[in-house]
Formats: sequence, C-alpha cells, structure tokens
Amino acid sequence: MTFAERMKISSIMFFSLLVFGAAVLFWSSRELNSARQNDVLSDDIQTIVFERATLRDEFFLYGLERARVQWFGLNRDAEASIRLGNEHLRAPQEREVLEKVQADLRESELVSQRLVELLRGKSGPELERAHHDELASRLYSQIMLKDSALQQSSAALQELTRQRYNRANFRTIFLTFAFVLLVVAGGRANAFFINSLLRRRLQLLNEGVARIAAGDFSHRMQCRGSDELALFAGVFNCVLDKVQDYTGQLEKSHDLLSGLSSQVPGILFQACLTPDGLFSTPYVSRGGDELNQGDAAAPLQEPAQLFERLHPEKYQAILGTFRRSAETLEPWEHEFRIDVPDRGMRWLRGQARPMRLPDGGTLWHGFISDITERKRAEEALHRSESRYRMQLQELTNIYTHTAVGLFAVDREMRYLRLNEQMAGYNCRPMDEHVGRTIDEVHPPAFVVALKEMWRPVLERGESLLNLEVQGQADWPSGERHWLVSFQPLFAETGAVIGLTGSVMDITERKVAEQVLLGARQQLEREVQLRTAKLSLTNKHLIQEIEVRKKVEVELLAQQQKLQEMAFEISMAEERERDRIASELHDQVGQRLILAKIKLDSLASNLPLGECEAEAMGVETLIEQTLQDIRSLTFQIRPPVLATAGLEAALRWLGEELHADFGLEVEFSDDGKDKPLRYEVRSTVFQAVRELLLNVAKHAGTKKCRVRFTRVGDRIVIEVEDDGTGLKPGAGDGTRSRSGGFGLLNVQQKVEHLGGVFSIESRPQGGTRAAIEVPVETETK
Repeated sequence: MTFAERMKISSIMFFSLLVFGAAVLFWSSRELNSARQNDVLSDDIQTIVFERATLRDEFFLYGLERARVQWFGLNRDAEASIRLGNEHLRAPQEREVLEKVQADLRESELVSQRLVELLRGKSGPELERAHHDELASRLYSQIMLKDSALQQSSAALQELTRQRYNRANFRTIFLTFAFVLLVVAGGRANAFFINSLLRRRLQLLNEGVARIAAGDFSHRMQCRGSDELALFAGVFNCVLDKVQDYTGQLEKSHDLLSGLSSQVPGILFQACLTPDGLFSTPYVSRGGDELNQGDAAAPLQEPAQLFERLHPEKYQAILGTFRRSAETLEPWEHEFRIDVPDRGMRWLRGQARPMRLPDGGTLWHGFISDITERKRAEEALHRSESRYRMQLQELTNIYTHTAVGLFAVDREMRYLRLNEQMAGYNCRPMDEHVGRTIDEVHPPAFVVALKEMWRPVLERGESLLNLEVQGQADWPSGERHWLVSFQPLFAETGAVIGLTGSVMDITERKVAEQVLLGARQQLEREVQLRTAKLSLTNKHLIQEIEVRKKVEVELLAQQQKLQEMAFEISMAEERERDRIASELHDQVGQRLILAKIKLDSLASNLPLGECEAEAMGVETLIEQTLQDIRSLTFQIRPPVLATAGLEAALRWLGEELHADFGLEVEFSDDGKDKPLRYEVRSTVFQAVRELLLNVAKHAGTKKCRVRFTRVGDRIVIEVEDDGTGLKPGAGDGTRSRSGGFGLLNVQQKVEHLGGVFSIESRPQGGTRAAIEVPVETETK
C-alpha cells in the first residue's frame, strides 16, 4: 500500500469525524436560535402587557380617545405575537402557558370593550360621574384582575423561554468545546500516524543526499519497497546520471554567454555582498573596456574592482545603495557620472535584481548602460520648462494681483477669461462670466455702448487706449468712472479672433477732484468755527463723562440686585406653585369630592321633588369647581411631568397649546436616555412653555418645531418657528417679543441650573431658541 493510499484512508476517517461534529454543532445552533427567538417573543408579549395597563389607566382616568386607540392597538399586537408563538413554541409546558396567556387576553378584551362602551364620548363632569358608577367600577376592577393574571401568565412564559434559551446556550458551548477537543485529538493522532510512516524512509534519503551534497556524485541511493519514496530514490539516481552529462553542456553554454556579453553595448555584471559585509563583482562583461579610463591592461573582472574603478570618489555611496537593496530585496537602480579620457563626462545608469543566497548573502544580476545623450536631452528640456514656468508664473501673478481689471473675449463677445478685479467691477462672481456673452452679464444700455466701442477693435484690429467711460452699471453706490484700454487678439494667421482689455476704476479720483475744488475754501471757513465749538464741547463732554461713569456704576449695581431678586422671586414662585397645586389637589379637591358625596347621599334620602333644583345646582357648581381645580392643578404642576418625564410633558404641552391657540407643535426626540431631577425638569418645562406661548402670541405663525436631543453629557431643547423673528434688541435675552421680561427670566433660570440659553433670528425668517442643561441623575 502506498503512502498516498494510507494518508487518504486516514484523512477520510478524520474528515468523517469533522462532519459528524459539525452536524451536531449545526443542530445545536438551530436549537439555540429557536430558543432565542422564543425568548424575544415572550419579552415582546410581556412589554405589550405592561403598556396595555398604562394606557388602560390613562383612558379610565382622563377619557383620552388617543389612549383608547393605542390600548386596543396593543391588543391586536398581543394577538399577533400570540399567533406567532403558537407557530414557534413546541414544548408542552410553554404551549400550555401560552394558551393561558391567550385566554386571559381574550377575557380582558371582552371586559375592556364593555368598559369602553360605557365611557365612550364622556368627558369632564360626565367622566367623573361615570367613575363613581358601580358598573364602571366593577368592570374596571375585573379588568385589573384579568390584566394582573395576564401579567403573571406572560411572566411565567418569559421564565420558561429564558430557561430553554439558557439550556440551549449551555449545550452549544459544551458541544463546541467538545468539538474543538475532538479536532485537536484527531489532528494529533493523524500527524503521529503519518510521522511514523515517513521517519525511517526519510532518514535513509537524508543520508544519501548528504553524501551527494558533499560532492560524491558516484553515490547512488538505496531505498527498498514499492512506495513513493522508493520511486523517488530511483528517479533521483537517474537525475544524478544526467547531471554529469549536463556539466559538459554547461561549460559550452558558458563560453557562448561570454562571447555574447562581450558584444553587448554596456556592462553585464554580477555583484555579491557576503553576510560579513564583503562586496565584490564576481563577473563583469568585456563591454566595459571602453569605460576603463584608458587602462585596458587592468582586468575589470577582479573582485570589488568594477565600481571602484568607474568612480573611486563615490564608491562608498554606490556601495551604500547596494546595501540598502540587500536589506529590502528591492531592485537596485543608480545613476552616476564618470570622466572618461578623450570622451569627457559620461552618465551611466545601473540596474540589477537581487536574490538572497542560502548563506544569507545577496547576489545581483545587472546591467550598466550609457545614458549620456538622454541626460543631455533631459537637462535641455528641464531648462526650457523652467523658463516657461517662470514666464507663466509671472503672467499669472500679474493677472491675479494687479489692481486693474483684465479680461479677454472672443468675436462673439463671450468672456474667455477675467481676473477677480474685473469680476468685482461687474458686481458678479467669476463663474457668471466665463462662457457667457456680455448680453448675459451686463445691462442692455451698457451692452450697446460696449459693442459700439469694440466694433473698430474686432473689425479693423485697431486699439483703443486710455478711454474714460462712465455709467451706472450694477453698482449700488451710484455712477462710476473707468479708464479702459482695448487691444485686438490675433491668431497665428493674423485674423482678429477677439480682444483683450484692461479696466481701472477712477471713480474715487474723479470724485476727489470734484470735491477738492469746492471743499478747500469751505474747509478753511469751518476750521476756525469748529475749533471754537470743539473747545467748548470738550469741556462739556469731560463733565458729562464723569457723571455718566458714576451713573453706570450705580446702574450695574442695581441691575445685579434686580437679577438676583428676579431669580429668587422665580424660585419662590416655583415653590409656591408646587405648594398651591398640592393643597388644591390634596385639601380643596378632596373636600369638594367629600361634599359632593355627602350631597349625593343627602339627595338620595330626601323625598323626590323636594329641593331637587337646588341640589342639582349645588352639584353642578361643585362639579365645575372640581373641574377648574383639576385644570388649574394640571397647569401649575402637570402630573405627567413627575410620572412620565419631560418628553411626555412637552408633548402634552403641545396638545394643550394646539387646543387653546391652534399652534401645531412638531416634536422630535432622538430616543436617548435623559435623566434629570424633578426641579430641573420643572424649570425646563416652564422655560419651554414660555417660549411656546411667545410663539403662539407674537410670532405670527401657527407652526413650530421642538427638538429634544442629548449631546454627550448635555441635554438640548430647541424651539424653532418660521414667524416674524425677534424685534431689534430682543436677541440679548432681556426682553420677549411682547416687550416683557419673560426671556430674561428663562435665561436666569437656565443659567442657575448650569445651562446655557440662546435665542436668535434667522436671516431667512423665523426664530431659533435653544436651552442646554447638564445631565443629572435624579436622587432617590
């Protein structure tokens, strides 16, 4: 049996072992993926169940239609998740719990529909009376019991799926570890088997190769058997027989190579660098005799003599290039000059490719050619290019930095080129000139005058020099004066293909000349009069400056006191608002509810018809008072700010402003966590409320945008509108659009929190206000 057959059998067994382990791992990964999907599904069901409870309470307490729609929408989401669970859950215990969840959800939906039908369309006092209705209270209690059971069932389902996922995960990790151990053990066993087969045969072959490498070409390898190594020994013996035949042929080829290399127009060479740093040229062709500085008797083939004889002064530099090539094994390229007697200075270019020798040295095979003629041509070309670049740079500098407008047009009066100064004279950017005709750039009246001036230049090739032109053009400062010159632009055939022009703005000079004529005498008359006035004015100004300094110091002190008082008043207002809201809700509201309950009890004990009208009037009055107290409490201290957070409170504020003022607030949130203490939330809420009221009352628009984002450790609330913008002087944060001190109050509160408040009007219209406060974790 050959080695290939033995290794094939071993490889098949090892591969079968790998396939079996991979199949087991694939099955385990599928189980793990299924368990993970079931775990995610149970988490979704649990989340939907808790969100239903929140929307249920919101609908029952406030009768919001939005809460009812979202409530029943979550019911449909829960049913869809349960149907998906029926398709994926296979364990009997999981399916049993899922059926329990489905049954509890159906019972909760039935009772919820009855409660919604009972409370549909009711709000205000009617909603309060419905809350005290016995049937509504009983239905709400049943819903709470059903939802509680539903939460317990969904929690049990979540626990089962989580346990299954953990078991599948542990099984996958265990099987993966076992598979790795199996692969390592199988690989070691396979390597040991192959090593035991090859070690003895390879030892015999190594001994034979060592004798042959020592120079004993008469030795023949002895290897018995019918495997591959025995065949290899026979082939190697045949090769040794042919090596002796090839040695004679190689000598003939060497003679032929020497004859060819001596006729090549250049130098063929070999260079060698030993690990000890010794550099030599083992082979150099006879093509270098004519570069041997006339010493034909000195053989160039001597070791380390080629480059030293060609250029003794720079031999070390050339040797350094060979060493760098040996370090990186990159091709060697180098150009250098030599002085050849009777031929002058010659340029040589050497090229060689390195190869690493077994002993660590480097061997190059290369060629040195004479590139003197090419160098001379390159130097001439470089000098020509340098002169051209210098002339072009001079022309570009003149065209760019001159204080005169320069331009060129073709016969169709289309701009070919112009500088920035000319574009500034035309009051248009350069990209609105190039490729366009003067009809597209200048006013019609100015175009007519230009065509009349350019006609003799374009038709007869005449030049117009130092011509004064005046006109309005597009200049906002009035009439301008220019000194222009136009010259024809000729082609190689002598035909006029366009014109070039220079334009200098002399408006200032003209105006100065006109003003200077009448200003000299007037200036002399006024100098004496103004001198006397200035002396008197200086005395008054000095006195007024001293008085103003004193007033400014007092005003700054008073302003600082006012700001501190305003902030203290604002904080006291916030504390008083919380106290009033708490007392209205906990004391006045509770007492009115107790009075209403007692009034209902008293009315039930009185005979029908007696005092019925008075009782209904008192009850209506109490219900209106309760509604007013709830509304006032909600405005002073919104409960949603403490329970749902600042984002929900701002959304509620937008709904209130839409109902009161018709203001549509577009709210956006980046979804990041934004922890804030309640005091900070309350201050930011009141600040945003002030900004939105300002938009609703004074911006002249019914739309605005509120962006709520977190940037690093800062929370940013931006309020933007497309209204009329701020009045002059209001952007410093001291006055609101209505002229009040709302924005100053907002700025002081935000800065007290360590934040930043800014407000600005945009050039295109509208206002942008930004509140930036640091993130704080609410203390428990």
